[in-house]
Amino acid sequence: MWFHSYLSSSTYRVVYTGGISSVVYIVCSVPQGSVLGPIVFVLYAADLADIINRHGVTLHSFADVTQLYLHC
Repeated sequence: MWFHSYLSSSTYRVVYTGGISSVVYIVCSVPQGSVLGPIVFVLYAADLADIINRHGVTLHSFADVTQLYLHC
């Protein structure tokens, strides 16, 4: 339950030139700057390429950005 609460119930909002967006509730995420962030990301992304390739989708990843390409 502790680890689940660490990855869920986050919120996000944007403040720009005095304006504030509405709150967006994030279903599942790793807080940026956290000690566990890099480890949790590696665990998540470890099998991602294999799963994507099984579905005939092309994958391009760099650091924490992943792009998927599908030929139409």
